Amino acid sequence: MDESVGVWIDRREAILVKHSEMGDQTIRIQSGVAQQLHCSDESPKGPFELKCVLADDAPDRRITPSIATFYDRVIASLGQPDSLLIVGPGDAKRELRIRIDESRIHIEAVTVEAADRLTESQIVARLRRFLTSTIRLL
Repeated sequence: MDESVGVWIDRREAILVKHSEMGDQTIRIQSGVAQQLHCSDESPKGPFELKCVLADDAPDRRITPSIATFYDRVIASLGQPDSLLIVGPGDAKRELRIRIDESRIHIEAVTVEAADRLTESQIVARLRRFLTSTIRLL
């Protein structure tokens, strides 16, 4: 069966859109990993001023065992697609691609693209456009 999959991913969640002869299916997977706090080196200006903020996708973060487990859950949800689009902000999309290569799953065509924060409907629309263009090429 011909199947194409699109994945939008960051370190908190992944949204998969599977397109096949049977129709479209959307799957949401939460990582369960809490965001890390980034604390300023500046001394507080007030007695109770908090200088910590939630970190975005900081480049110095390593792949922790819980992130690796999250990527493995995403890979298990892929099935055996003919083509795969991976999009998202930060390093998660690249890390997922590396993890897929290490898992030795055979996928004929893998495309990785950067994408800013998108609403769920924007994510689904972008992935469906890719999946539709891929189906035409097959």
